[in-house]
Amino acid sequence: KTRLGNYDQRMQALQMCLLKLTNADRQLVALRYEQGYPVKVIAEKVGRSINGLSHTLGRIHQLLLRCISRYLSEEEKTIC
Repeated sequence: KTRLGNYDQRMQALQMCLLKLTNADRQLVALRYEQGYPVKVIAEKVGRSINGLSHTLGRIHQLLLRCISRYLSEEEKTIC
């Protein structure tokens, strides 16, 4: 196992952390990463500036990264 855990653990952590996002943030993640829309297109769809949307996606990314790290850390403690 790596420091970040195995793939299945990371995917489970991602799913749990996505559920903690607001509906609006989850929708942005879905548009960008599930449907693959460019930031420019999403910005137009939601009526935001490209810069503002990029900042929001960065914030969401950081939230997810911290949440996943906490989740995996807790998983590791329960295994030991």
